[in-house]
Amino acid sequence: MKMSTKIPAFTLFELILGMLLSAIVIGMVYGAWFLFMKVYTRYTENAMAQSELQVFKRVLGADVEKAALLRIIEGDLVLLDTGGRDWLRYHVGTDEVIRLQDRIADTFKLSQVMLQPFFEGKAIVEGDVVEEDPAIVQVLVDELQFRFVFAERPVLFSVWKQYSAQQLFKTHDINNAMTFKSK
Repeated sequence: MKMSTKIPAFTLFELILGMLLSAIVIGMVYGAWFLFMKVYTRYTENAMAQSELQVFKRVLGADVEKAALLRIIEGDLVLLDTGGRDWLRYHVGTDEVIRLQDRIADTFKLSQVMLQPFFEGKAIVEGDVVEEDPAIVQVLVDELQFRFVFAERPVLFSVWKQYSAQQLFKTHDINNAMTFKSK
């Protein structure tokens, strides 16, 4: 008498089919996760860049508003206090703007930055003078145009400084004092 006991189990075909289906599901989950991470990374980078830009605009606007005078000295934007002292500097590099105040530096990461200063609607180029006296090469500024690339698009951002007649006369006095100091 032959005794045969059959153990309930999956056949080889059923096992292979189950592994194939689980591989397809795992592949779909991995693809969705990879796509989600790519979108999340791009969103995070964009949000950080936008945050950096907003902070830069807010800080620069507040600094310009507080400053008595804006000048371009040796290629840097220099903000002067009411006594004509160097209070704050902005150094514009190609991929960053560095804000220097009391030996403390803040760096704003911006791409392909260019600064174009203006006074009374006229673009200021290196070496311009405020008056006919060539000893005064520090240029007064009333508009700043920053050009840079953000999210692969060119952006133009402007900041204006409004001077009172009293500030402009005082600037003339500061220029004269600087002229006498440099001689």
